[in-house]
Amino acid sequence: RAVEETIANVCTKEGVRCVSFRQLVDWLDAQAPKTLAKLTTLGVGEAPKTGWSSYLGNQPDAAQPKEKPAGKPAEKPAEADAGAPPAGATG
Repeated sequence: RAVEETIANVCTKEGVRCVSFRQLVDWLDAQAPKTLAKLTTLGVGEAPKTGWSSYLGNQPDAAQPKEKPAGKPAEKPAEADAGAPPAGATG
């Protein structure tokens, strides 16, 4: 239930991009060591005060995502019947 609530309340916000762990790892693998070193100077959830473009913009070797992930943006899940088992549950 916590994951569903996070998707509904966080992933649907403008400017938020929820990705799979694999997508995150692939993106990190594509970054230059300088870029990764610079990112480690930020705290958890901290955005650069000058914005992402200027923060990483002076590093021409930093990889950028080539395209958005397939699929549509996250939507709020439909309210399930309180007495019904979760989708895919077997009894």
